[in-house]
Amino acid sequence: MSVPQVDEYGSLDLRSVEELPTNDLRAWIRERLHGRDLASSGDGRGDDMPHYLLALLYPKLDRPVREDVQGIVLEFLRELASGSEDWLGRPGAELLMLVEPVLGESRGREDAVDLLRTIADPRRFDTNAEPDLHFRTLQSLIALKHRAPREFWQQQFREAGDRYSPVVVEGLALVSAASLFNWLTSVPWTDALEDAVVGFLPSLLKDLGTPAIEHLLAEQYRKLSRRAQRTLKRFCAEEGLTVPQPTAINQQPHSNAIWGAGWKREAETIQQKEVLKGTRWLLLKNPENLDDQKNERQRLEEPLELNKPLPTANYMKEDLRALWDQPDKATATKRLDDWVKRAEVPGIRMLQRFAKTLAANRSGILAYYDFPLSTGPLKGTNNKIKTIKRQAYGVPDHEFLKLKIYAIHETKYALIDETSPNTT
Repeated sequence: MSVPQVDEYGSLDLRSVEELPTNDLRAWIRERLHGRDLASSGDGRGDDMPHYLLALLYPKLDRPVREDVQGIVLEFLRELASGSEDWLGRPGAELLMLVEPVLGESRGREDAVDLLRTIADPRRFDTNAEPDLHFRTLQSLIALKHRAPREFWQQQFREAGDRYSPVVVEGLALVSAASLFNWLTSVPWTDALEDAVVGFLPSLLKDLGTPAIEHLLAEQYRKLSRRAQRTLKRFCAEEGLTVPQPTAINQQPHSNAIWGAGWKREAETIQQKEVLKGTRWLLLKNPENLDDQKNERQRLEEPLELNKPLPTANYMKEDLRALWDQPDKATATKRLDDWVKRAEVPGIRMLQRFAKTLAANRSGILAYYDFPLSTGPLKGTNNKIKTIKRQAYGVPDHEFLKLKIYAIHETKYALIDETSPNTT
């Protein structure tokens, strides 16, 4: 059997892989996934993750060779689905981790999904085994963005318990966010489920946006257990979300998040609410950010005319922005106290509630003039780290995780045309 060549620096020679006959390529990949071809990794990382080199190598191969690799991985999946003992244990886990990098964007994706659904039968593998091939199979389905029915994920949870919370939570979210929140109201809130939900919510918030998450919380919050409510309160406090009543969160307010929820409640008639529904984000925009090409200034005039409290609220919002431009803390304190007093005068409930929130967080807001730092970049970085951890489903070591974190703000992306003569 021919095998790829390694250069003097221990790196795999790409051309030698592309020149392998299909049968030899199949045999080499099988050997590698079984951990019997570790010398060609070029570094020690391959010893822990035999699939890792193949995942890095695959995008660099010529198209015909990539298609051969796709067929080989599908063939191995069929062997696993048929119950071949050759893929039990670690080799099967390595194969499953190779599914998304190789088949995620290929014509064989649907075939892979069908095979994975067959493999995902809870009775096929021992869920207490290490590695847990059943769990790995569900991870692969999620990586392929497969929207299995709600009943499928609920069955996985019933069969395997809360150890499967991470994949069940993410799987249900692929069906719909409403399916996930409905399910959370019907299951016990355990430590494992709490960790899974808290770890996944930042990603869901990024995908759906603040209004959608706040709407789901408002619908399901009262149906959740008290422990679940406490957990979601903490999450909302960290992310600046509005928490459903009856209990309020004591945190430094983010003006757009609170104003966005309050203005809609101030609309009184159905017509007012419909107009406001279509222009809500224009109300939240700063004036200098309105796009004249999209007629956003004109579109903003209608809700301001129909909803009498809104012009006052809009003026007060702009006036509050000036709080951050004061020369010193004493001046800022005077301006904030004056703003709170003026907010009580118009008799607008949303303004009055917002003023009380500002007064309750007065010391934290004015602390900006002691240390003019924003926690925005910190929260953004924390969310990116959470996303890295969730997508990786574990990392080989802490040093590797550090490198991933360091690379967050250094990563650059480029679209490369595969037909370009400069690509290999």
